[in-house]
Amino acid sequence: MPAPFALALLLLAAPPAATPAPAPAPTARAMQLAREVVDATNGQRMVGELSAGLSQSMAGAIVNGLPADQQSKADVYVQASSEEMQAFAPRLLEQIVTLYAQDFTEAQLSEMLAFYRTPTGKAVVAKVPAITQQLAPFLVQNMPALVRGTVERFCVKSSCTPEQRQALGKMLADGPGK
Repeated sequence: MPAPFALALLLLAAPPAATPAPAPAPTARAMQLAREVVDATNGQRMVGELSAGLSQSMAGAIVNGLPADQQSKADVYVQASSEEMQAFAPRLLEQIVTLYAQDFTEAQLSEMLAFYRTPTGKAVVAKVPAITQQLAPFLVQNMPALVRGTVERFCVKSSCTPEQRQALGKMLADGPGK
């Protein structure tokens, strides 16, 4: 999974298009509605899956970068990473709720909640994870081309030397620590 990790690093390193103004604190009603929307959309399961995926990616990247004399501790690191992400999950879930409450009006949250309580809304919640999972092979298959394209675009914009281009391509393909 080194190439997806590299893509995630690129996305995290990219500056935001514009720094948004701080959002006003959401109302208690907006927070309650947002919590209900997140619950109706299986937010807790999503956070658990996201945390597990992040934990695996982080652990894999770190373990791959461990010196040979530390490789015997790789399982301990993977376990520690998993435990840390599990402990972090409630904070992540609460942040999602807060962002929903800040970014949507109470009326919008009420309408979303009403939708997710309908048979169609429940079908969306049930089917989106499978659709997302079906996309995974497509993303993995196309990741090398995305990495190559990213390197090319970056190097055109920043006038990379051939050596820099090669090193960047290798680093993105291999992941950190290689």
